[in-house]
Amino acid sequence: MSIQSTLEILLAVGALVWICTRQVTWQPVESQKMWRGPLVFVVFGLVSLNSARVSVTPLDVVIIGVEAAVAAGAGYLMGVLTRFRPVTDETRRRMMARRRQPRGPVTTESRTGWTGLLLWFAVIAVRVGLGFLSHDLGLELASAFGTIFLAIGLNRAARALVITSRLNRQPVRVR
Repeated sequence: MSIQSTLEILLAVGALVWICTRQVTWQPVESQKMWRGPLVFVVFGLVSLNSARVSVTPLDVVIIGVEAAVAAGAGYLMGVLTRFRPVTDETRRRMMARRRQPRGPVTTESRTGWTGLLLWFAVIAVRVGLGFLSHDLGLELASAFGTIFLAIGLNRAARALVITSRLNRQPVRVR
């Protein structure tokens, strides 16, 4: 196993743990920050896939398309399941303790909860299953590690799109 493969595995596990934790805890909603993560994941996934230097078959494209659709669909559902509340004093204290100043006023917190976490486990299960299938079929691109980051980015982007849309339609009332 190469150093790059080890680093990619550690990054993927770290990203999944980070996302799973954020699913069940209240987090301040910062619109600009919400789009940064998906962009980083998609770019990293595409760069990783490009550096794999493998042949692309139509079946690779189909499997990556299925994985992308599942990830984006789960992200959409996560956005729909997201609950909102006004920012609490506890959240403000945490933000101040971290000396983190948001770029704009933060008035809303969100979380997806345990149902969102179950959706994440489903996305991971589909990815693992498609990874094994791709490997068994000899599909190098579909079994490449970059597809994980691409799926995470698409999931987070779909979630951010739904959350942004929901907040623009019906803002959370601040106490």
